[in-house]
Amino acid sequence: MIIIDPHTDDNIYFPLSFFLAKRKALKKYEYIKESDDLSFYFTYKSSSLPRVVTNYLPGFLLFLIVKIEIIIWRRLNKIPRSIVIKKEIDSNSFIFLYKKEHLLKELSFRSDYSIYCHLSHYHLYDVACEAYNSENVFLCYDNDVSGHSYFNKKFPLYNKKLIVVSFFVKDRFFSSNISLEEMRSKIAITGTFHSYKKSSGDFGIYCDDICTLHPIRYMLYKMDLKDPLRKILSMRLSRYTPKKSLIDLILNFREYRQKDYFEFDIVKFYSGHKFSIVAGEGTGAIAIGALEALASGSIPFLTPHESKGLDLPFDSYIQYDGSYDDLKEKIEECFSSEDFKDPNYYRSVAKQFDYKHCLKKFKARIT
Repeated sequence: MIIIDPHTDDNIYFPLSFFLAKRKALKKYEYIKESDDLSFYFTYKSSSLPRVVTNYLPGFLLFLIVKIEIIIWRRLNKIPRSIVIKKEIDSNSFIFLYKKEHLLKELSFRSDYSIYCHLSHYHLYDVACEAYNSENVFLCYDNDVSGHSYFNKKFPLYNKKLIVVSFFVKDRFFSSNISLEEMRSKIAITGTFHSYKKSSGDFGIYCDDICTLHPIRYMLYKMDLKDPLRKILSMRLSRYTPKKSLIDLILNFREYRQKDYFEFDIVKFYSGHKFSIVAGEGTGAIAIGALEALASGSIPFLTPHESKGLDLPFDSYIQYDGSYDDLKEKIEECFSSEDFKDPNYYRSVAKQFDYKHCLKKFKARIT
């Protein structure tokens, strides 16, 4: 398996830009590095540096910066030179499209082999239909959003199966041994969200006349303190403002590092609550926190799109239709029910998303 431009993000490895910013790499798909016959191919046309920086660089300068970046990246991640290929792609490959979507058309035309494309952050870019509709291109995502209206708007002509390649849940989330009796009868709510004014260039997900990737998180954040439901919600929501210029990035460097987020003991928070709401994106994507909460023994609220393709037992989560009104209704219903299993049941269900099982599924689905 050939990974294309793995230096640009923190999906598998530790990118140089994160090292410079002293930012923690999530490595949500780190298991991919154990793929059979792993090798890397670099195009020298994409970087881990923020786009507010690279968008202003001429091609020749970007090439030089990326070349130096890859050398340092290889040393940081202890990548041997022997697995870097310099010839044409001669086997199936895998690419995270974010920051690299502009490469797909060229790659699909140059290779006769399958190219598996993960759609992480797909609200931020567009892909030419002749690129994603090529016979050798297959789209992948954390869950199956192929029936979601936003996906169909972005990829209207895609008619192949959307392959589920999910993030893995780290071992520390399975470590809690708190019993059902020790858990608080409240709902843990976590996550960040964006919100800004509508504009002609935004990504087209709206709530209350503003643009936001996480409509449900936004609605929960602005819930009236006098709302009767408010007293049973343990809120850890925060607003995140995207950096649209280099000056913004410099002035808000601490926020880019996400230092405050990682200082929070989220395992203890989830495992202390019977229920959790880590609302996914308006794109249909499930949030990694929803499965982390499940691994901690907390029952998540999920939409049909978020759970699709994950093979979750129906009694391992509480389903709502994706609307704020239905979510509030389901919250009220869950507190009038006593039909809850031991937290160890939910932890066992989440085991299919640990490192070992995600690697096994990846090898079976990405051939």
